[in-house]
Amino acid sequence: PVDYVPADLVSAPVPATNPPTLRAEAADALVAMFDAARSEAGLTLQSQSAYRSYTTQQSIFTDRLAREGRERTELFSARPGHSEHQTGLAVDIGLPSGECSFDACFGETSAGLWLADNAHRFGFLLRYPD
Repeated sequence: PVDYVPADLVSAPVPATNPPTLRAEAADALVAMFDAARSEAGLTLQSQSAYRSYTTQQSIFTDRLAREGRERTELFSARPGHSEHQTGLAVDIGLPSGECSFDACFGETSAGLWLADNAHRFGFLLRYPD
């Protein structure tokens, strides 16, 4: 729904482009996953984007639509009310360097490979592995 906001949103204290807000269980899992990536593989991950309200998603979608047109926008951006980010359970992850952010080549980085092998251990799945 347009007005859906999870009741248990909290900040996740992890490296981030934008401070990530997630549902409490997801925030705890994200911290544990980032800690494991660091301790097990020497990787520093970064949250790129987490919870987004309907209004925020609408703004993102509308701005991109104006810049890139409908076909390209719908390839990369969910329509308002259809983004998993509104659930408070989704997070986009990248590297602090920005290398391959939101690009398929992220899957070939050591961080992308580690996430592919380990995200499930923390309750996450890679929704768009390519």
